[in-house]
Amino acid sequence: MDTMYRFLMIVSLGMVISSANQVYSDTLYYDHSSWRPYVHYFHMINETNNNGWHDAESIKATNEDTDQNFRVFCVDYFTQTSEDFRDPLIGQEYDAVALDSPSMTLYTQAQKDALNSFFSHVYSTIYDVNGNIIDDANAYFYQLVVWEIVHETSGELNIADGAFGIDNAAKYPDPNNRKDAVYDHDYYNATVGIVNSWLNAITGTITWDSLGFDTITDHNLTIYVAEGGIDVSQTLISVVSPITPEPATMLIFGIGIAALPWLRRRIRKNVIHS
Repeated sequence: MDTMYRFLMIVSLGMVISSANQVYSDTLYYDHSSWRPYVHYFHMINETNNNGWHDAESIKATNEDTDQNFRVFCVDYFTQTSEDFRDPLIGQEYDAVALDSPSMTLYTQAQKDALNSFFSHVYSTIYDVNGNIIDDANAYFYQLVVWEIVHETSGELNIADGAFGIDNAAKYPDPNNRKDAVYDHDYYNATVGIVNSWLNAITGTITWDSLGFDTITDHNLTIYVAEGGIDVSQTLISVVSPITPEPATMLIFGIGIAALPWLRRRIRKNVIHS
C-alpha cells in the first residue's frame, strides 16, 4: 500500500507543480489615464527602426479580467503595441508567464537574475504598489535598464556602448513635432551616469547599498507575450504575478494533499484488520 500512497503523492505534487508553471491567458489594454507627454527621446545605437529614435517611457495596463491597473515595461522596443492593446473596448490577449518559470525560455538565466536584482532593489523607489510614478525623473531611466539587460549581446552591461545602448543624442522633444526637438547632451550624460550605476550594481562591480538601495522587495516578475507571437504586440514585463488558477481548482488540490495522510492511515488499518 505504500506504493499507492507514493503514487497519489506524486500525482498530487505533479498537479501543483504543473499549476505553478502554467501559462495563463490575460486580456490587457492600455490605461490612457496614465499618459504623460514625451519628456525625453533617445537615439539607440545600431538601431534603424524608427530611425533609431525611441521614447523610454513605461506605461500602465489594465487587466480586463480583474480590472487591476499596474505598471508594465516594454521588453522588445522594436515592436509596437497592437491596436487592440491601445483600445480599451477590445484589449490584447497575452500569455502571462512567471519570469522564473521553466516554461519562460525567452531569456537566459543570467538575464532573469539581472532583471530580478534590478526590480527587487529599484522598482519600489520609483513606483508605488499600484504602478503610479513616485520618482518622475528616474522613471525615464528605468525602461532603458530593462532594454539593456535583454538586448545587450556584447557581454558587458553599458548603456553608452556595445551592441545595444543610447548615443550622445538625447532630445528634449516638442510633443507636437519630435523631429524638431532640441538636443540635450547634459541630460544624456546624466542618463548614462545613473543607468550605468544601476547596471554596475547588477553585475556586482559596486554594491546596491553604495547607491542607497539597501531595501530589497521581492517581486514575482511576469512576462506577457501576445497570443499569436512576439510580433503581434510588444512583449511586456511587470511585477504583477499571473492570475492564479480558479480557487475551486486549488481547493481540490489542497483537499487531495491534505487527505493523503488520512488515506494512508485508512489503508494501513484495513491491512491490519484483513
